[in-house]
Formats: sequence, C-alpha cells, structure tokens
Amino acid sequence: EQLVAFPKDLYAEGMLKETVSILATKGFVQRETRKGASSYTFEVLSVTEKGRQFARQGGVLMLDVPEAVRKAEQQKKKDKEDRLAELTVGGIDVSALIPQEELEAGR
Repeated sequence: EQLVAFPKDLYAEGMLKETVSILATKGFVQRETRKGASSYTFEVLSVTEKGRQFARQGGVLMLDVPEAVRKAEQQKKKDKEDRLAELTVGGIDVSALIPQEELEAGR
C-alpha cells in the first residue's frame, strides 16, 4: 500500500469511483443502492463506525493507488516522452534550450 496525494489534473470520475470502492472494501464507507421515484437507481454512501473512529483519531490513511491514477500517470509520461522525441527529431537540443524543471514537468 502507498500514500497517495492526487494531483488536481488526475481527478476524474473513474478515479473517484475507484477510491470509493477501495474505502468500501476497507470498511470505511458503506454503499447502498436505492430506488428513486421514477424507478431509477442511485447509490448512497455512508461512513461506517470504522470510518468515524478513524476520523476522530485522525492520522494518515494508506490506500492502494487507483488504476485510473496509474493510467493517467502513464499517459502523462508517454505524452512527455513523445513531445521530447518530436523536438529532438526536429533538431532541437532540448537539454540546452529547455530548463531541467520544465523537462521534468513535461511542459
């Protein structure tokens, strides 16, 4: 398990759903499917006693990294590598012209 801080650009519906699934699997939240007036269904999340206890005690909750985050990070890395390759093929010496922190950030 790893501690994860989610960068803002990685927030997505898939990541949120996976995070809720992880919290439910670990017993911190409970899911309940309910039926609405027009026969549509929706999911209700509630904090379990285990979740309330943890919140009262504070601390750091270690979670597995959601697959959506891993995929987004891999895509970001690939995009960065593709941009560098495109510049290099175009005859640009990226190490001389682009500051190292921008290269690392993929800008």
